Amino acid sequence: MKWCFCGCLMMLFSVGLYAQQEDQINNLIQQIVESYADDEDDDIDVELLTQNLTFYYQSPLNLNKATFTELSELQLLNPPQIDALLNHRKRAGDLLNIYELQSIKYFDLATIERLLPFVEVKGAIDDVNIPIGKLLSKGKHFILARYAQTLEDRAGYLNEKFLGSPQKLYARYQYQYGKNFSYGFTAEKDAGEPFGGEYNPYGFDFYSFHVYLKDYGPFKYLALGDYRLDFGQGLIVSSSFNSDKSDEVLSVMQNAYTVKQYTSAIEALFNRGIAATVQVGNFELTAFGSYKPIDARLIDLDDIDDFPDIGTFQIAGLHQTESNFRSKNTVKETFAGTHLSYDHKNFEIGLTGTINKFSAFLTKRNQVYNNFRFRGDLLLNSSLNYRVLFNNFHFFGEWAISTDADNSNKNELGIATLNGVLVSIDPKISFTLVHRHYNKFYEARYERAFSESTIANNESSLYLGTSVKPNTRWKIDAYADFYRHRWLRFLIDAPSQGFDYRTLVTYKPSRKVTLFVRYKNENKQRNLGENETRTDYLVQEQKSTLRADVTYKLSKALRFKTRIERSTYQEGNRPKEEGFLAFQDVNVQPIESRYSFNARFTLFDTDSYDTRIYVYENTPLYAYGRNFFYQTGYRYYFNVKWEPLRMLDLWAKVEQTKFLNVDNLTQFEGISSGNNFIDDDQITNITLQARLKF
Repeated sequence: MKWCFCGCLMMLFSVGLYAQQEDQINNLIQQIVESYADDEDDDIDVELLTQNLTFYYQSPLNLNKATFTELSELQLLNPPQIDALLNHRKRAGDLLNIYELQSIKYFDLATIERLLPFVEVKGAIDDVNIPIGKLLSKGKHFILARYAQTLEDRAGYLNEKFLGSPQKLYARYQYQYGKNFSYGFTAEKDAGEPFGGEYNPYGFDFYSFHVYLKDYGPFKYLALGDYRLDFGQGLIVSSSFNSDKSDEVLSVMQNAYTVKQYTSAIEALFNRGIAATVQVGNFELTAFGSYKPIDARLIDLDDIDDFPDIGTFQIAGLHQTESNFRSKNTVKETFAGTHLSYDHKNFEIGLTGTINKFSAFLTKRNQVYNNFRFRGDLLLNSSLNYRVLFNNFHFFGEWAISTDADNSNKNELGIATLNGVLVSIDPKISFTLVHRHYNKFYEARYERAFSESTIANNESSLYLGTSVKPNTRWKIDAYADFYRHRWLRFLIDAPSQGFDYRTLVTYKPSRKVTLFVRYKNENKQRNLGENETRTDYLVQEQKSTLRADVTYKLSKALRFKTRIERSTYQEGNRPKEEGFLAFQDVNVQPIESRYSFNARFTLFDTDSYDTRIYVYENTPLYAYGRNFFYQTGYRYYFNVKWEPLRMLDLWAKVEQTKFLNVDNLTQFEGISSGNNFIDDDQITNITLQARLKF
C-alpha cells in the first residue's frame, strides 16, 4: 500500500508539472499567432499555425537536420536567421548544445527563448528506412471533441429558418508517427446546421480525411485524401498559414512544404485526391490531382440552356438555411498540375503549371469592376519562382500568368509578379523590400499571395519593412506599403491608391516584463458612404489604431496582461469617429497542479462599426478565437483546464458580452441582424472540450 501511495503521488506530480509546462506553451503559441495574424485578415487560417507549433512542441525539430523549409514553417525565425543557422552548420558542423545559438549572428536572447520549446539539438538520424510495422504502431494517437453554443436565441431558430440546432460540434482523430506518417479525420457541424436527417444523413455537415507520408522510400511527400499545396510565393496556390502585413515585418517571403496533410475545419482551402513529390538529387517533381464538390450560387441566364451558370463561389462553409443548402456542393471542381524545382546550396528555382476545370460556367455579376475578371469553366495557370542567397542579400520572387481556354477574358493574359529582397546590414538592422504587380486580368483559384486586397488582382505596390535591435532590451519594427489599383473595385468606382504604415516598439526590461506600443495607419480611397448625389465619387478614408500592451509575470504561476487601444476613422471631410478598448488578463498556472485558469475583463466604447477594434482571445487548444468590438459595453470570459490524467485534458470556457445602450436606457435594439439577430442586450457562449492522448 505504501509503494502504491507513493507511486500515485509521483504520477500526480508529473501530471501537474506537464500540464503547467503545456499551458505556458499554449500561451506562447497564442502570442505568436497574434503577432502574425493581421487584425482584419478574415481568411487567414490560424488553426494551421497552432497545429504546427503544437506538433513541434510535442516532437521538437532537430536543428542539426532541419531544412530551410522546416525552419520556415516554424514561423519563429526570419530568413536572415535561418540562413545564419544553416551557414553555421556548414562552417562549424553540428550544434553541440542548444545554447550555442547565442554565438550565431542575428540570434538574440528573446528569439532563442521563444524558439526553445519547439526545437532540440541531437545527432542527425536517418528517418528514411523506418520499418513499416513501427511506422504503423509506434506513433501517437489523439482524439479531440468540442461542443460550443450561444445561449441566447437567434432569430433563425425562432422563425425556423435555421434547419439545425444551435450547438457547434467538432471532432478530430489523428495518428502521427513523428513527421513521417499521419492519418486521421476531422468532422464539424456549425451552429444552425442540421446533424443527421434529410439534409446531413451522415451526421456532421463537413468531413475531412487524410493519409500522409513524408521522407519514406521514393517519396519525399505522399498525400491521399485531403491535402494542401504551397508553391513559390503563393501566386498560383497556397493553403498554409501565410502572413501578409503584420507585426512580423520581415516575414513576407513564403516557404513551406510543397505538400502537407490538411487537418483544419475550414471548408474551402484544401484539395482532395492525391499528391506526391519525388526527389532525385537536387530536383523535386510534384504531381497532384484533386476532385471535389464546392459550394456555389447558380443562376439561370438562358432559359434555353438546361445548365445554370455559377454566379459566385461560396467559401463560408455555412449550411444553415434552405438557401444555403441549395448552394452546397453544386459544382464539381477538378484541379491538377505539376511543380518541378531545383534546389542547390543557396539557389532555388521552380516551375509550376495547373489547370482548373469546373462542371459549370462561371459568370461574374454584371458590374463594371468585374469587366476583366475570369469567366468560363477552364482556367490555366503557370509560374516561375526563385530564391537566391548572395552574401547578406536574400532575393525571392515569382512570375505567374493565367488564361482561360475560350478567351472570354478580353483575349488578354493575366500577369502577376512578386519580387523581393531581404537584407541584413548587421545583427542589429535588417530590412526587406517587396514589389508586386498583379494586372486586372490575373486570376488563380487557390492563390494566397502577399497583397493589400483579398485577391492578387488589379494591384501594384511597393513594401518596405525594417527591424532594428539597438540592444537586448529594445526592438523597433516598422513597415510602409504604397499601393495603386488601376481599375475599379467593389465600392470603389474609379482607379484608386493608398498607403499604410505600422510601427511597433518593444521594450523588455527583464524576463518578467514586456511592454510594446504599436501605431497603425491606413489611408485609402473609396466611394463616399451614403452618397446622395447621382454619381459616386472617391474620398480619402483614414483609419488608425494606437495600442499599448504590457505583460508581467509576478511568479512562474501568475501572469498578467493589460492592453489599452484607441481607434479613429474619418471619411472625407466628415467628423472623425473614435473607439476605445481596454482589457485585463490574468493567467494562473500553479506548479504541481493539474488545473490552470485564465480570465479577461474587457471594456469597449466605439462610435461606429468603422472604429471597431479587433482582439485575440485565449480559448481551448485549437479553438483559437478572434473578436471585434463596436458600440458600448463590456465582456468577460473564464477559461479552465483540468488534466485528471496525463492522457486526458478537459477544457471549459464561459464568455459573455453585455451591451449598454447609452442613448436610450429603456430599450436596447438587439444584436446583429437577419437570422442572426438576438433580441437581447447580451450574448453568452459556452465551450467544452476534451482531448485524449495515447
